[in-house]
Amino acid sequence: MDPQIISIAYQVFYIVIPTINIIGNTSIVYVTVRAKSLRSICNIFIALISVGEILFGFAPFVMIVSYHIYTIDKAYRKPYMAIEILLALLYPLAIVAWIFDQRTETEAQYAICGIESYTKQQDD
Repeated sequence: MDPQIISIAYQVFYIVIPTINIIGNTSIVYVTVRAKSLRSICNIFIALISVGEILFGFAPFVMIVSYHIYTIDKAYRKPYMAIEILLALLYPLAIVAWIFDQRTETEAQYAICGIESYTKQQDD
């Protein structure tokens, strides 16, 4: 990276935060795959979101390595960006569609991952 354009603080930020992101989300996926008790639809949904976050976490590394490298001609930059944005929008929609498809009858009463709150009744 050109130090005149991006300061050292931002360069460190672009290395440390994505590294924490990748390590944390990888641990979520690992625990979800290894533990049989965590294989509910909601936990698989969270693991799939973590996979997307892992892939997104590699973006700053690619940006740092290829800062002054232009592989796409100017004529193809807008269609390329449109395809990237379309895929970024379709991935979460596909996950949500899969979650709705895999719901059981007991999970059908909740939207996707509903959180129930329990209240303690007081005896008078």
